[in-house]
Amino acid sequence: MPNIFISHASRDKQTILNIINPLPKRIGRWIDQERIVAGDSISGKIENGIRNCDLFLLFVSPEAVRSEWIKTEVEIALKKEREQLFNMQFLVPVKMPDVKDEEYSTLFLDTEEEREQLSEDRKYIKLNGYEDSDIANCTNKLRDTIEQWTSEFFENYKRYKNLENETRKDITSNIDKLWIRISNRAEADLWDDLEDIAVQSVIDGGISAMSYYKESKKSVRILRDGKNPSYSADLQATISIIRTLDSAIGKYVRELGCELYYLGEETVYKDEILVSMKKDIEGEILNKNDFFRKKSNCIKVIIDAIDGTSNFIRGIPFFCSSIAVFIEDQLRISAIYDPLHHHVYSGLLAGPYAKPEKTAKASVWDITSGSNEKLIDKLEKTFTDPSRKKSLGVHIPRNDINKRDEFITPRDSGKTLIKELADHADSIYALNSGLLALAQVACGALDGFVNIVTNAWDVAAGEVILKACGGNLTDFEGNNLRYSNGDKLSVVAANNKRFHSSLIALIKKIDVVESVES
Repeated sequence: MPNIFISHASRDKQTILNIINPLPKRIGRWIDQERIVAGDSISGKIENGIRNCDLFLLFVSPEAVRSEWIKTEVEIALKKEREQLFNMQFLVPVKMPDVKDEEYSTLFLDTEEEREQLSEDRKYIKLNGYEDSDIANCTNKLRDTIEQWTSEFFENYKRYKNLENETRKDITSNIDKLWIRISNRAEADLWDDLEDIAVQSVIDGGISAMSYYKESKKSVRILRDGKNPSYSADLQATISIIRTLDSAIGKYVRELGCELYYLGEETVYKDEILVSMKKDIEGEILNKNDFFRKKSNCIKVIIDAIDGTSNFIRGIPFFCSSIAVFIEDQLRISAIYDPLHHHVYSGLLAGPYAKPEKTAKASVWDITSGSNEKLIDKLEKTFTDPSRKKSLGVHIPRNDINKRDEFITPRDSGKTLIKELADHADSIYALNSGLLALAQVACGALDGFVNIVTNAWDVAAGEVILKACGGNLTDFEGNNLRYSNGDKLSVVAANNKRFHSSLIALIKKIDVVESVES
């Protein structure tokens, strides 16, 4: 059975003891009077207690609301909750009789996201009064909650172990896993080095693209060979990205004893790329099927040298260069460069295989000013704005007429996806660069993004950055994206769990999922 941490105001201690003392002895508990002795570092002891417990029980009373110490405990608990396996709730509030709703929410970092999550998603227990029957009822609810949590945890764990056992049949043993070799490197942090290389490569790609930007603006006509005016820019930017990566990452590939492979929208023009580069990279540039078939002992890079090609051609200042890096079969690193505004967005997921987001970071670097801001900090500032309204980015397909029609044509119910999405947000934007749109979700300018059909290179880099700052990104079914076969993808992204869930529910309500799959 789990251990529970009891967070409470001293004035409420006797009531709380009356609630928790009748719990079964098999339920361990951490409460200050039993765990802290004279001479202990109280802050260190409490933080270790929270991190080593399975559930954090928060007794919310007017006195607790006023306690700065309890707010610190809550902050530690919420941080641990974000790191929980299986996305299980760690903090369980117990609302005591005299606490007001507006006081209740102030304990949770005073952010819109946490208040929304409390009011809609978070399970809680309520103490209705101080009579013996009220105390006994609260104890029973608490026992049931703990037992339900335990049952859910072991069910999730069983599924995880089964999946792990199945996966182990197809991959090398953990001792040989590339991500472990990267993490255990004795010298400076190799994850950071790989992220720096990703950043430099997209900057080089963006600079190459910009040398063609003014030329592309002169005409939007289609060239005689069927290629649009940005063809040369796209190809040259791809070559610049590969050249930088191959030069900088080569020594690490040799050190790790692994392989290096590339895939991009423009790598179908492999012969033209090889003319400008050394021939020994020929085996590194793969077609889509071969690229996704490689799953062990390799670094794989997806390139989109100009995402937002139509914007680029027309002189609309919203496009970017990007790469996403797989370590074997798992997305780990990405960088996106907006060359007109001189912003570089980067993300890193360096945690263990089962939960790479556990060690994550995402940032935006303004090259002109030199400022480098953590995206999680930008999001927190956004959510504290009381006047903030929801904004949503969408992509309306132009090359796939069937998918475009699914986006804008009424269903049998008479509803259209685009209208439902527009009604669901206060403002909606069709930006024509999925990767930059996802970067805007990650930094809080947009709350979400929806794309009914896209390619791996149009979403992978954005997924790393968004997940590194705590956002959600799935397909229309609410499942994690599967890049293993290189098929077309649907995308629903949001920077908070509640808005993402509401978008998924809306899409399912008007039967878009069935249409996308058919």
